[in-house]
Amino acid sequence: MAAGDIPDLVARVQYIGANDLVDIQNDPIARRRLLQASRELTASLQEPADIVTDVAFSGCRYAMLRVGIEMGLFEQLASAGQPLTAKQLATECDADEALVLRIGRVLVGMGFAADAFTPGGKENAFAATDVTRHMTRTSVRAGMKFLWVLQS
Repeated sequence: MAAGDIPDLVARVQYIGANDLVDIQNDPIARRRLLQASRELTASLQEPADIVTDVAFSGCRYAMLRVGIEMGLFEQLASAGQPLTAKQLATECDADEALVLRIGRVLVGMGFAADAFTPGGKENAFAATDVTRHMTRTSVRAGMKFLWVLQS
């Protein structure tokens, strides 16, 4: 998309958001319409190099998901009911704290967990999101593992 399309896309997102606001909460078609418009806006704002980089690193991100599955990070975060520090997660998952911190940062960047901070903001912590909880489903984990095997 051309840069000149950006104002039109912004207006489209605003229009859909304003006119379908009530429906977006309950209507999957309205949600998809807004999601598609926001994706088109995002794509128009990205530089070509960013898009290529996203594809180039997609295997690394998928690997972090697979490691997170194998370590049980999603289950630990989802069942905790509160944010957990990298140290707490490392203890629960029997893993190195630095590794958990690095994987956690990637998962946050992909939207599979949320950044959180301990009281006083002294330690990074991670919190569950809806995506985190979705990753605890047996069928989702099995599907991710199956796709990993197909790509290997």
